[in-house]
Amino acid sequence: MGLIFEYLAILTASICLVYAVDKPCCFSKRFIANMTIVTATIRTSSSDPTFTENRLHVDYDKDRRRERTYGYIIEGAGLNQTKIKYNVWNDYTSGKRYGYTNNAPTCSVSPLDRDQFDHCVPDTLRLVATYIIGSENGAVRVNSWEGTSDNFQYTYVTSVDNCTPISFIRYGETADGTRLMENTLFSDVTQYKVSSDDALDIPQACLTADVANVGK
Repeated sequence: MGLIFEYLAILTASICLVYAVDKPCCFSKRFIANMTIVTATIRTSSSDPTFTENRLHVDYDKDRRRERTYGYIIEGAGLNQTKIKYNVWNDYTSGKRYGYTNNAPTCSVSPLDRDQFDHCVPDTLRLVATYIIGSENGAVRVNSWEGTSDNFQYTYVTSVDNCTPISFIRYGETADGTRLMENTLFSDVTQYKVSSDDALDIPQACLTADVANVGK
């Protein structure tokens, strides 16, 4: 009987270990990163896809429920291509976006249309592979997670050692029937900090503009 109980104890410990490894991870609640997001959308009224490329730097703080992003968005192609520069602060506590586009002299304030990007791999995804990207001193061991979350199919890649985000792809349909495919790449990720103490502080000019809008 002693051997049986010892075997069951080892088996239970092994199952718990496998479950812990397979459970989707979270990266830190504060981080800095550069991101490239390429999106293709097909709206219900069209059969032609629309492409955008968003290149940005982000300061992220989950506890403060704020993000600061700056970069540019490219829409279209060829002669129809447009490039929009932006510098934006998202405050999810107030539900407002503050920012400047194309070096505009005045700050614009608008309501946020989404919740804050989560710092965790969706908990409905499952580990499907572990492999190495890069070579020699630049090699990184990564986990690949796949599954469905909020009506989208995901493939999410994170580092094994500390869940640093590497990339994710998602595709599916939004609530209004728009078909969407999005490919996101992370680079120069630094966890557990933002770029400066005031990186997420909303500029006074934007707060003043917000007060003026409320008064109208």
